[in-house]
Amino acid sequence: MQIVHLNKIIFLLLFFFIATQPANSQTDRKSIEQADILFKNNHLLEAEKLYLKNLQEKQINTFETQKKLAYIAKEKNDWLMELYYLSSMQAHQTQLPTSARLEEIAKKRNLSGYELGFMERIKWIYFEFFPYILSFLLIPATYVAYALIIKKVQKEGIPGYQLFYFGLYIFMLFAFANIPNFYFQGLTASKKTYMRNFASSSAPVIKTMEKGTRINFIYSSKDWIPCYFDGKLGYIKSGDLLVID
Repeated sequence: MQIVHLNKIIFLLLFFFIATQPANSQTDRKSIEQADILFKNNHLLEAEKLYLKNLQEKQINTFETQKKLAYIAKEKNDWLMELYYLSSMQAHQTQLPTSARLEEIAKKRNLSGYELGFMERIKWIYFEFFPYILSFLLIPATYVAYALIIKKVQKEGIPGYQLFYFGLYIFMLFAFANIPNFYFQGLTASKKTYMRNFASSSAPVIKTMEKGTRINFIYSSKDWIPCYFDGKLGYIKSGDLLVID
């Protein structure tokens, strides 16, 4: 009897999920289609509102939406937001044309942190060929794992140094696959942003940065963000930084 009741509950839950999911998806698709139509017809402000709404709800292709929002910002002559959206695109999928446009805006505004140098090309290679590089690196890991399993099955001794080096290789492989998750960027949003020696408003100022300067950091806190810029380590108020998603 209890099994019958349990089956009914499961059936009702599945029915509710199936009945509501298409309706929500259909509503999202209609909203996105409407935004695309407005964008194509050059109704950019109306399209921007819908794109931002769906972007916040993670309902659309983030890269393509940020590309359109960057174009809208350019048409509005909002160079800071264009930098923000282009930088967000670059953080998820580095493309040389995007980097070139960022460098172009930065040169025009005399900003730092956008130079199309060696590191930008390394990032492009990483994002462009990531699946192939990771597959290549997984080959020796798979081979060694198989060899260790065979030894274990055959009850042969496994030297400790082999396990250590195998574990170290797996750790480095994990770190390589998650590089984007350990590396963050932000744009200074205030007209004048001060990087200080330590996390205090009374700390000495190391560097004064113009609005739109791009900086790197590895973690953030509520009030202060430790960052690296122009070869210096310091702290910036979190309220002065527009964090790139």
